[in-house]
Amino acid sequence: MLTFLFNIIRATPIWVWVILIALAVLGVRQLRDRTVNPISLFIAPLVFLAIGLASSGRHGAALGAWLVVALITTTISAVWMRAAAGARYDMKSALLHIPGSAKPMFFMLSIFLFNYVAQVTFAIDPVKATSALWQIGFSVITGALTGVFLGRAISLYRLRTVAMRSN
Repeated sequence: MLTFLFNIIRATPIWVWVILIALAVLGVRQLRDRTVNPISLFIAPLVFLAIGLASSGRHGAALGAWLVVALITTTISAVWMRAAAGARYDMKSALLHIPGSAKPMFFMLSIFLFNYVAQVTFAIDPVKATSALWQIGFSVITGALTGVFLGRAISLYRLRTVAMRSN
């Protein structure tokens, strides 16, 4: 079993590990309180949106499932998810103050992990790569994670909208 795992790790291209390290560093930065331009909240979720669209599978049904699930979870998260306690928009500086959170790291690393597992699974068993069911399954999971990640950014951005309306 360890030999199997070692072979998977050894066969993984270096650029995959570079992406993992970059995501971990970005996630660790999000653990601290920070002040950001509200538009920057959307950079990581939109990157994952693009990755999801590009990697949602060879079957149209997998892409469709990813889109539907991402849209549903984005909508639900944006509507029902409250902005983090302590998050606030400063009208004077036009910046958003966000308390540190592990949620962004969780979503980024989860999306990475599920995509990694999918690609390893498809490399080991190419039949699964052509299976609509397997592709739809992975697409649903990554679509849901991407949707919640994007919904969280929208709920934080909404603080700006609320502050601008109240002035």
